[in-house]
Amino acid sequence: MGIINKGKDNFFHHGLAIGLSLLPLAIWGNLSWILLVVRALALGFAMGKWCDYFSKDTVEECGRGAFIGLTLFIFYLPITI
Repeated sequence: MGIINKGKDNFFHHGLAIGLSLLPLAIWGNLSWILLVVRALALGFAMGKWCDYFSKDTVEECGRGAFIGLTLFIFYLPITI
């Protein structure tokens, strides 16, 4: 098995894990599985691309934090399962 991004942070995986952190609400709560997966993938992509584009730590941290809050609006989409 190879090592992904040896010696570097992988913010694609970091964003995906943050998105999946609401998994307990999908299991025991009233949260749509589809929207949970959409948000997790959106966070993974957005955080990864953001950190690829910017190299200044302050800008990276503020952007990643903003994506967490901004993607919560995905749960207001009218999809029910």
